[in-house]
Amino acid sequence: MIYHYKPIEEALKSLLQHVKLELGFAEVELDNAVGMVLAEDVYAPIDLPPFDRSAVDGYAICSGAASSASPNNPIPLKIQFGDALNSCDEAIPVVTGQKMPIGADAVVMIEDVIRDSNTIYVTRPLSKYANVSRSAFLPP
Repeated sequence: MIYHYKPIEEALKSLLQHVKLELGFAEVELDNAVGMVLAEDVYAPIDLPPFDRSAVDGYAICSGAASSASPNNPIPLKIQFGDALNSCDEAIPVVTGQKMPIGADAVVMIEDVIRDSNTIYVTRPLSKYANVSRSAFLPP
């Protein structure tokens, strides 16, 4: 069998001669909207939840404290408990979905730390908002 390929422009022209394409919109009940595409963007009137939260289990930290972390240069941070970091040499344990502690702007995953008693050693660098689900899109 021999196939004859057409240039894309020619194929589209041929297709459009046989297809009637009408774009419009209709209001339908939500239960009848399965398989349909929204005609316009929909925005929630509120953020839910109304706070930044951890996207992973790990430790909430100041991202700047771990900017040079690597397996060959682990950065030590003291483990603290509570809802706020007192300084950027601390880390607070968090679970997925938990509200971010005040002063923390990133979460290092459990897999990326070595824990020794009351200290963790961060083994990879983190950027601001790494592993954080923001409550709303805000430019960094």
